[in-house]
Amino acid sequence: PPRRGTKRTATPVQEEEVHEPKQMKKKEKIVEPDLRGIMTPGVALTFGQGDVGQLGLGEDVMEKTRPAVIPGHNDIVAIAAGGMHNVCLTMSGKVLTFGCNDEGALGRDTSVEGSETTPRLVELDGTVVQVTAGDSHSAALLDDGRVFAWGSFRDSHGGMGLTPRGKESLPIEVLPTVKIVKIASGADHLVMLTDRGRVYTCGCAEQGQLGRIPPRSVDRHSRNALLHVLTPGLVGFKVSRNLVFDDIWAGQYCTLTRDRKTGDIWAFGLNNYHQIGLKDTVPYFQPNLSKTNQLGTGNEDDVDTPVLIKSKQLEGKNVVRVSGGGQHTIILAQSHPSKEKTTG
Repeated sequence: PPRRGTKRTATPVQEEEVHEPKQMKKKEKIVEPDLRGIMTPGVALTFGQGDVGQLGLGEDVMEKTRPAVIPGHNDIVAIAAGGMHNVCLTMSGKVLTFGCNDEGALGRDTSVEGSETTPRLVELDGTVVQVTAGDSHSAALLDDGRVFAWGSFRDSHGGMGLTPRGKESLPIEVLPTVKIVKIASGADHLVMLTDRGRVYTCGCAEQGQLGRIPPRSVDRHSRNALLHVLTPGLVGFKVSRNLVFDDIWAGQYCTLTRDRKTGDIWAFGLNNYHQIGLKDTVPYFQPNLSKTNQLGTGNEDDVDTPVLIKSKQLEGKNVVRVSGGGQHTIILAQSHPSKEKTTG
């Protein structure tokens, strides 16, 4: 491990050819999603099973059938639930974690018995504005555009590691050369949106959720497979014009992005329950315009490249928020402002 004080970063970003329009050559931020959560901090409540400390109520509490307040923390503004761990963000931009730490998902030392069963701070060099969690990984976005992650991704063969080096028990900067404005976590993949409106992904690619790995290359035993999927890579969109995205979301095994200009939703990943809104129930390994089924395309096939989602129910509406579960997706949409005729 690096000596204390040494900046920990992941493998350099995969270089992929991207042709940006001339008007985008300036380096000013062109995309800035609204990450504001609640304006007034509150408390976190948990319920369910707590056998690995995921309730945050101490090592003696194994189950809660009703919501219980986690004591000592009344400044929480955002929460993220992983497979068997939780991440909380405080009003001051600090990160608290608790639960299972077998794969490093807590991002801190838990060698002291019982220390994983109550919320404790993750050491990060900066102010955090967003947190996410997957099955065995966590991530944090800082106010300066840096992204740190810790833990491990998993595929059908077991643990993959977080980076090509393996699992990361402490926070590591995963995309050090690019400024990020939003992050999203699926069960075993991480999605990052840059201030230039580009989308990067890393993690498990078996269901097409990375949007950039062809089916023949998802097997970890193929040459350089782990390097390719665990190194953040740019998602390509095979359309005639350059797309700029202003928001991203992730389901357990799928990813959705929003076109800044048109408001169209592009989706890729698992579609066995139509969770990305496409017609065929096969994985989509490249972006497709989703026509809102989980991908909303009317097709049960998985999608590995982005697909645009279209639906009569979305006509005349702007998509504001998207959230994905394991077998479904929910979209919040607002009607376009009515264009009333005026006289004068």
